[in-house]
Amino acid sequence: MSNFSGLSAAMSGMNAHRRRLDIISENVVNVNTEGYSRQRVDLSAVDRASIGLWTGARHNTGGVESTNIERTRDAILIGSARLQASQAENLTTEAEALARIETTLGGLEPGGLRDQMDELWNSFDDLASSPDDPAMRNAVLQKAETLAQGFSRTTTQIDQIRTEQEASVADTVANINSLAEQIASMDRSILGTLTTNAHPNSMLDERDRLVGELSSLVNLEVTELETGQVRLAVDGQLLVSNGRANELTLRRELDPTLAPLGYDRLSVANPSGRELRITSGRLAAGLRTAHETVPDQRRAIDALIVDLADQANTVHSAGVGLDGTTGNDLFDLGPDTGQISLSADVAGQPDKVAAAAGGAGLLDESNARDLAQLAEAADGPSSLLVSALSNLAAQVDSAQTRAAGARTASDVALSMATSQSAVSLDEELIELMNAQRAFEASARLVNTIDEMLETLMSMGRVGR
Repeated sequence: MSNFSGLSAAMSGMNAHRRRLDIISENVVNVNTEGYSRQRVDLSAVDRASIGLWTGARHNTGGVESTNIERTRDAILIGSARLQASQAENLTTEAEALARIETTLGGLEPGGLRDQMDELWNSFDDLASSPDDPAMRNAVLQKAETLAQGFSRTTTQIDQIRTEQEASVADTVANINSLAEQIASMDRSILGTLTTNAHPNSMLDERDRLVGELSSLVNLEVTELETGQVRLAVDGQLLVSNGRANELTLRRELDPTLAPLGYDRLSVANPSGRELRITSGRLAAGLRTAHETVPDQRRAIDALIVDLADQANTVHSAGVGLDGTTGNDLFDLGPDTGQISLSADVAGQPDKVAAAAGGAGLLDESNARDLAQLAEAADGPSSLLVSALSNLAAQVDSAQTRAAGARTASDVALSMATSQSAVSLDEELIELMNAQRAFEASARLVNTIDEMLETLMSMGRVGR
């Protein structure tokens, strides 16, 4: 006992288990802290030996020490949660854009384009019953102008949605760059802390939270390095590495398929100018909405406008107005796609509304009935509009169903990942009792050795 190795071992136990109690306390107070990962102290036996100064005998002077403070987490589950969150954000953003377009078109709800078109055909039906009534003729012009304004307003609103999507994509790219810089800064701090043999677990938790947020925006490839830092890449191109962030840029380019609509193509490039393939996350949904979803719906509306003007004008121009004129159009198409208005041939001139068929007399109503029957034609404007709105409704329903499924999968994956790292008060209570008993045992051992030393000293045998 000349080197008091037992006392040294007992003291190491007190220190190690006191450290356990410190970490348990930190776990308990952070039980509701978002992103906090439960920590635990790794203990290992100290296996050291020394040579007795006088006797040459070997004495074990070991004990226990806390070698590391680890975060309890499952990298595979965390990676799966990030992937599912990215896909959920992707599908949810697309579903929201489609739903907004449906709202803009009015769908099959009262007051929408379908109602406005039905009111136009009904006004021709009313005119057929009183072809010489000025009020009926004015009603036709009013309904035609209302429908034209409805279509023009719809295309303007769809263009506004496209403009907002561009702004959203730009904001997402800016957010990606901001998060990348924050993660790079955090990595620099983590590396600096590790060089001092400290444990930057709180910074690692915050860094993981930022990486999770970033992965919901873009298809992110995450590699955790032995240095404690992370390497982040998009489409194989580095975004964050060695504590440095590479800024992404948003480019606008001419695209022959989008130019007729007045739209540009958007692309995302790294600092070297290489265009990146964006396949998931909010950014992918924003780009797909800007390049496909909105343009497709705009083209569908443009086609409906052209078809309405062609069919209505074909029938109307073949008829005769109350003033005896013929060959007058009901609608005019603008110089750009998506523009329609009441024709200058009839605007403000109700007598030019062609209710009569050619050669049948000015009070004939057959041409007005032909125009009214466009409401029932299998390939008429109303049928085509209903078909387009029904297809859009089906797309919205499908997109919302996929988005709901993706959100559920994301929630399940996040729950599984969180269950591995979240603090359980029941488990911490058990760990607390174990650490407390181990600390008490080490303290009792110190007291016992102290009593033994006191006995030896009273016998005058210390150092013999």
